Amino acid sequence: MKKRGKKGGTKKGYKTPYTLSRKQTEVLRLLTVDYMTPKMIANHYKTTIWAVYKIIKKLKEKGALKGGPIRGYKNMGVPAPKSSIRYFRLHGLQLSIMALILSDKYRKHIKKTTILKINGFNVIMYPTGNIQIYQAVGHSFNGETTDITMKRAMEYMNRIINKIENDWNIIIIKDRKCNIKVVNGHLAEVENGYAKYVIDDLKTKITIYGSDGIAWAKADTSGGKEFETVHPALFKPDQDIMQKYFNDFREKEPPTNSEMYNLVEKHMKAMDDMVTQFRAEMDRHMELIGMMKDILMELKNKK
Repeated sequence: MKKRGKKGGTKKGYKTPYTLSRKQTEVLRLLTVDYMTPKMIANHYKTTIWAVYKIIKKLKEKGALKGGPIRGYKNMGVPAPKSSIRYFRLHGLQLSIMALILSDKYRKHIKKTTILKINGFNVIMYPTGNIQIYQAVGHSFNGETTDITMKRAMEYMNRIINKIENDWNIIIIKDRKCNIKVVNGHLAEVENGYAKYVIDDLKTKITIYGSDGIAWAKADTSGGKEFETVHPALFKPDQDIMQKYFNDFREKEPPTNSEMYNLVEKHMKAMDDMVTQFRAEMDRHMELIGMMKDILMELKNKK
């Protein structure tokens, strides 16, 4: 009888998934979390697709990975590595689509609200041609910047849209025309310094609400120590705006509120001293003007 391998043991002559190399761990994450294809990973690392497939083969031999490029890859239980690297994570993404042209097949089969799963994503199709795509729970798109993160998300969503078009013979994108809107999403900076301060030092979590009463930012631990922008329509620009302030704190070391107060108080005192000195000078000038006026009057009277 074949014995099961224990944690830290071997499988087919290889170490268990818990001892993956750094590169293997990164590729595993890109395949199963970011849902990148081997070709996209090759472009990401500026290497050949065969080098990526070699790593995929190793992952499968170690029992860490299952599946393929057609049906998708599945992580076989490797715990997510703890990281202190700062990056951006997009989750909770939702697209609202209105098909441009419907097919007979679509009209025949979508006579009521229909829920499908495509690559783990929930797709809700309505008879009117409205299609909602929801990012799968637990899935996220990661990137070094907000732009790279959004680009990866849109590339992957475009593959789902192409599959819907092909499977149902409908047209969603034609001649650069489409009716696709991003209606929800959460964009987080993982290992954000402010989030670390709130979570580690203050031992709390923070939610920030706008004047409209809608939450637009959070500092929490949903995917690490994150500063997350969550406004349905503004999560991307909100994160970009906040990054300017965070970068100022990181790079320029601006003064704290108490330092600003002391600085303003110092300048206000200097201003008060200048005003006092100016008043004294004005009094002296007025005295001189009075003396000159008296002298002129005396000269005038002597004439």
